[in-house]
Amino acid sequence: MKKLFIIAGCIVWCACPADGALNCCASCPYNQTESQCTENCCTEGTTVSAPDENHIILETTNTLTVTCATSRLLHNTVVCSTKNTCKCEQGYYGTPSYSFGLVIGESGSCSGTCTRCPSSDGVYGTTAAAGATSITECYIPSGTTFSDDTGSGIYTDSCHYTE
Repeated sequence: MKKLFIIAGCIVWCACPADGALNCCASCPYNQTESQCTENCCTEGTTVSAPDENHIILETTNTLTVTCATSRLLHNTVVCSTKNTCKCEQGYYGTPSYSFGLVIGESGSCSGTCTRCPSSDGVYGTTAAAGATSITECYIPSGTTFSDDTGSGIYTDSCHYTE
């Protein structure tokens, strides 16, 4: 649907979506505003969910690819690619996986197990970031204080776990 705008006595036709949807072909020289330019549109970027009860985070990344037509006889193409990655939150390790929904339009989910980094002298280890897959990525950071039955102290170096 086209909208008519009157600006300072001039009439301007805007071939923009009437419903306010994104038009990912707006920068194309031959922007025919065909439905694919709005229906397949997405906002690029990455969103990260809060950890679930199994300490798994879902990271969703949208990537938009717009191929502009080279003449008015051709069509623009718009593709939104979505990549879902499941990973353990910081301080945990494991290899959770993503399963697609069984019904079209149904979102998928993460499954698997994330294990907390072990503790030493009452202090739990951590990981550099979310996404650790092995216990060898767990460590107790330097500067961490500890105490045991022989006394207390401070780790002067990061102490990494081994298998």
